[in-house]
Parts: sequence; C-alpha cells; structure tokens
Amino acid sequence: MAITTTITPLPTAPDPATMTPAAFSAAAAAFVLAMRDNLQPEMNDMADEINDTAADVNNDAIVAAGAASSAAVSAGQAASSASLAVASANFKGPWTLLSGALNLPATVSHAGGLWLLLQNLADVTTSTPGTSADWLQLSSMALEVRTSNSMILGSDVGKVIRFTTTGFTQTWQAASALGAAFVITLWNDSTGDLTLDFNASETCDGLTTFVMYPGEIRDFYCDGTNFISWVRKSFRRKWTTSGTFTKPPGYASFECDVVSAGGGGGQYTGGGGGGRWKEMLDSAVFAASETITIGTGGVGQSAQGAVSGGDSSIGTVLVVRGAKANGTNSGQGGCLGDLSNSFTNQTFPSMGFIGAASSNGNGIGYSAEWGGGSGGFHTTSPTDAVEAGGSSLRGAGGGGGHYSTFFGNGGKSGSYVIGGGGAKNAAGVGSAGAAAANDEECGDGGGAGNTGGGAGGYPGGGGGARGASGNGGNGANGRIVISGVI
Repeated sequence: MAITTTITPLPTAPDPATMTPAAFSAAAAAFVLAMRDNLQPEMNDMADEINDTAADVNNDAIVAAGAASSAAVSAGQAASSASLAVASANFKGPWTLLSGALNLPATVSHAGGLWLLLQNLADVTTSTPGTSADWLQLSSMALEVRTSNSMILGSDVGKVIRFTTTGFTQTWQAASALGAAFVITLWNDSTGDLTLDFNASETCDGLTTFVMYPGEIRDFYCDGTNFISWVRKSFRRKWTTSGTFTKPPGYASFECDVVSAGGGGGQYTGGGGGGRWKEMLDSAVFAASETITIGTGGVGQSAQGAVSGGDSSIGTVLVVRGAKANGTNSGQGGCLGDLSNSFTNQTFPSMGFIGAASSNGNGIGYSAEWGGGSGGFHTTSPTDAVEAGGSSLRGAGGGGGHYSTFFGNGGKSGSYVIGGGGAKNAAGVGSAGAAAANDEECGDGGGAGNTGGGAGGYPGGGGGARGASGNGGNGANGRIVISGVI
C-alpha cells in the first residue's frame, strides 16, 4: 500500500520568552488548532498507511527472502512514522484523571484550558497545570459569572470572570502560588465598583490595590512575583453623590463631565442653572485619588432673592462653580471659574464657559453655552415671556421669575431660547423642570408659581420663583461622569 498522506507544516510555535501576551495567545491558538485540525488527522492517516505498508512488506519478506533487506528498511520507516503519529495524537484527557508517570509528548485539559507538557514527569499528580512550570497553556475558553468575592486561585487560570454584582473587594492568591505565566481576564459588568486587593505587598502595575470601574474589561499576567495588566475595554463611572475617584492604571487620559448645582428660587427671582464643563485631561494631572464633590442644590426660600447652589469638582483638577445668588434680585448661572467674570444684562448667549446673569431686576433671564442659564426676574415692562428663566445649550436651565401678576417658565437645557422648561402657574405651584434624558444633557429650570416655585430638573436645574406664598423651588444637585481613555 502506498503512503499518500502529506504532512502540513505547523505554524510558528508559541514562545513566552519572546512574545507579548497577546501575540503568544494568538500563536498558541493557531498552533494547537493546526495540531488538532491538520497534524493529528494526517499523522493518524499516515500511521494507518505505514502500518499497512509494514504488513505488506513483512509478508513480502516471508515470501521472498531476497526482499528481507527492503523489508527491514520499510519496517524501520514504519516504526519511525508510527512514533510521529503517536506524538501528534498526544491528548491524554483531563489532568485530574491521570496518575503515575507521564512522558512527552502529552497534552491534557484542566481548568478550562488545554496544556502542553514540557518535560517528562515521574508522577503527574504532583505537577498541576497552571501552577507548575512543567506545563504550557495552549488555549482557554472558560467563562464564569460571580456576584461576590471568591479568591482568585491557580485553578482560575485562563478564565474570563464576569462580575454582575460588585461593591466588594476581590482578593488574590499569592503570585508565587499562582505561578509564572498565570493569566486571567476580569470583566466588571455591573453598575458598581470592584476593588482589587492583591496578596500582602504584591502589586499589579505597581499598585497593591486599585478599582475596576463599571464596564471595564482587563487582562492580568502573573510573573510569579507580581502582576501586570492591560485594558481591553475602558470604564464609565457616574457620581450622583460625593465620593472618591481612585486613578486606575493603564489609561492615557480621562474624559471628565462636571455639572454644578442649580440655585434655589425665592420671592420674585428664579435660581440660576448649574454650569457644565466637559474636557479630556491627561492621566498625569490626577493624583492617585481625587475627592469627588457633588454640588448640592440651593434650597428655595420665601425671602426675596435666589439661593446659591454648590460647586461640583474633581479635587482641584476641575471645578465648576454652582449657581450664584447675585444680590437679592438676580440668580446667576453656574460656570467654570470665577463667577465675577460673568456677563450681565446681555442680549446674546455668553460665550464658552461663562454663566449668564441678570442683575437688579432689570434683565430678562439670559442664556449661556456651557454656563447655566440665569434665573428670571424683570421689573421693566414685565410680561410672562420676559419673566422666563434663561436657557443653556450645554448647561442647566434657570428658574422662572415672577413680578406683579406675571410668571415665567423655567429655562431649558439644550437651547439658547429663554423659557421652554418647567411651566409657570399663576394660580398654584410652578411645574418642576424636566430631568435630563441622558448624561449629555442637564436639567431644565422650574417654573414660577403663585404659591410656590417648581423644582429644578436634575442635574443642575434652577428652582422657580414663588409669588404670593410658599417658597421658591429647590435647585437640583450636580453630577460628575468620568470615562477612561486608553
């Protein structure tokens, strides 16, 4: 019988000493697939052909003594090729089912991965794949979902662990126990924070602990002493209450979106809208941790004049000032920087980050671009329309004002046109401003009302003014969103 099977050359073998983790993983996958799909079936076919050929040659040797020399040669070739076929068909099954000596060539399955034996073993049970250097991982496909802390162990090697509930600290076995070349992927698929705490003084990227924020997917590699990691998918974290931002490793910069608090309304005057600023900042400008401060909305009052809202800030890296009570007759919109630089009595939108203001009861509610819209209050030739709160294209709307029998609607976020927010109510309480539909918007201002002003919409909306009784509407709190940029 002729030997017709040909052997397809294998691709480059994976080498952890010279390849990056990503390149090694790709090479290993290609290598093992080539062994499975090409080499193993080709060797099995060749072994069958060689065995048949050897049998034919042996029979020929018996019948024809003169062919003994050729038969011996063919038998030698058959033995050599048969050994190669055995080497390709080297899968020994699950490691946990093996015992005793195990010699090359051999592959086993363990902990969701396929492992290649690198040297002969006198007792296979003493050498665990993923812990011992006797093994090289060729592939892994295991996905595990977790909702609480379960220490990362050597048996987790090669897994993708998806956390659907967080708010806890994830612990790790010692790097020496995990062993060199231990790899794992963690995925924070929740809305909370996942704190990683490495064993004792061991570090990952130089840190003994850090936070994986929502949405992040990160690969980890152990060298037997410490860890390194690299980000596959970046995070996005929103703060609605004050807290702390712990800078995670592996990011070039962070996109920061900060909204300050809206002012509360008073008698006559609507509160200014909170300001907003959005900027990409280099990772180097952030300390290891930064205090997150969320501005608190001004509480509406019965007295004349607006009530200031609180600043929102990321440490000292980025501070957006809250809406300001500009005297007793004006509610000024919040902004980035010094409130004293705001334009007053303007008939056009303020440029850039400056908050809009109306002063001394003589200006309508003015609008802004990034700064918050001013609260309404107009005493000269008042109408419902001119009592309206100022709007802001990207910041929050100011609250509607009141004078005499006239009441203004709140200002609107996403607009330069005054009004458009919470509806006025000449007989009762003004309507609350609408909350933002998404994180690319801010809240609308509340409408003025005869018996109480409407609350500002979240985040940053200014409260509406009150008329004959009640209190002005409360201003809305601020908000901060930070996203990682790889």
